[in-house]
Order: sequence, then structure tokens, then C-alpha cells
Amino acid sequence: MFILFSALVFAIPATAYDEGSSGSTTTINSFFTVTVRKEGAPPAGFGYIWSVPNAISCPGTCSAEFNSGTVVELFVKSTHEMDFSSWGGDCDGTDRSHWCTLTMDSDKDVPVRFYPRARWLKAVYVPDDNFGDAPLSAKSVKGDILIHRLSCDANKRDDGASERASCMDATVVLTNTSTRSVDIGLIAGADPLDAPFEIFDDTCSDTTLPHYQECSFNIIYTDPDSTVLSEDTFDIPSSDPDFPTWTVTVREAEEDDSGN
Repeated sequence: MFILFSALVFAIPATAYDEGSSGSTTTINSFFTVTVRKEGAPPAGFGYIWSVPNAISCPGTCSAEFNSGTVVELFVKSTHEMDFSSWGGDCDGTDRSHWCTLTMDSDKDVPVRFYPRARWLKAVYVPDDNFGDAPLSAKSVKGDILIHRLSCDANKRDDGASERASCMDATVVLTNTSTRSVDIGLIAGADPLDAPFEIFDDTCSDTTLPHYQECSFNIIYTDPDSTVLSEDTFDIPSSDPDFPTWTVTVREAEEDDSGN
């Protein structure tokens, strides 16, 4: 006599069911999802996030399922001049110097903030107070420094000192916003300003600027009778590892040019 046994194969669902003592049925998830989202100032998408176990690699794969009870570690990397700032969501409270550890007992949502790297040196410039009826406010140096052509006293232009006092156009102030001292090289050393622009009263070149201290220099326009609007660049070298050279444009502007 032959007895035939048949094997039945059951697919294991993503959810299991636990029957309690009362006879009721409770759904238990076998898998939970981790979703990471990059936030912050553009282009925040250049930051990189990955997981251990290997499932998340964002950008690319920014959401993945893990077995219930799995310990998932999330890591970040600053890329393309974007700096990691902070963990959020289910990783909120994790120190920015440490990875985030999650135990998969529910779905997890983790916003991660990235910001563009900031220069150690902040620069503002103050147009000459002689232009207009009232002192002009400081402008942040983000692109160009605008130099407004001033009226120089023709009787004083033979005297260099008087000419400078009469035709000075802008004062540039550098502030060290980092948490350490910054070494500043020779301003306009590798990329000097050519006539009709000139730098003088320079207290920044070849100095070490302590935390939150300032230095300054003046930029003048020395040819107010020219009929051509001039433009030139100069460099600000420093020990900032991300921005060792800062190239700034000086542009002569018409009186109605509003600036940056």
C-alpha cells in the first residue's frame, strides 16, 4: 500500500495575525518603512544619506522597508559644498556629529537638513556718505561691489591726499564669522585692481583675524571724468579651507543703480 503525501506551500504575507486571549485578532506588521527627506536651502539635494543595513542610498533610493525589530543606522555625508545641519523627525535630538539609530517598530520619517557651506569671512561694503543726502547703509558683498561716481573738486585733484579724501567711494568691512582665527593674505595680491580703481587704508592684508573681529579697506575711483563705466576684479585670500580665494567684482555704477 502506498500512501501519498501532498505538500502545501503557503506564501508568508507582509502582515501576521496574533489571536489574543479574548479571541480577537490583532494585525502585526512584519515590515516597516524608513523614509528620508532632504531639506534646507537649495541645492539641498546634493547632500547624501545612506543606511546600514544597506537599503537607503539617497539621492536615488530614499525609502526602504525593513523587518520589524531591525536596528537601522542612518549616516550622512556633506557633498557638493553642502553641509549637513541637523536630524529631524524620528531622528530629532540626535547630535549632528553622530549617526541616527532607529529600531523598526513603526514607519519612520526622517527629514535631514543640509545648507550651502558658509564662508568664514563675511564682507559688507558701505558706499561713500558723500553720495546723496544721507549716509548709505551697508550692503552685503554677494556679487558686485558697486562704485558710484562722485564729484571730485577739480582744484584738489593735483593733491593726492585731497583727491583720495574727495573721491573715496566705498569702505569694505570683513568680519570673521567662524569659531576660529582666520589668516588673511594680501588683498588684491594675485588679482590686483587696475586703474581707475585703487585700494588703500588696508588693515586686512597679511593679518590674523580672531573670532568675530573685523578689519577694513577702502576702494576709490580715481577718474571721475571718464566717459566709460569701469569694471574689475580682485581677490581676498584666506585660510578658509572651503573658500581659500574669494574673487570680488568692483563695478562702477550709474547713480540710479540700486545695487545687489
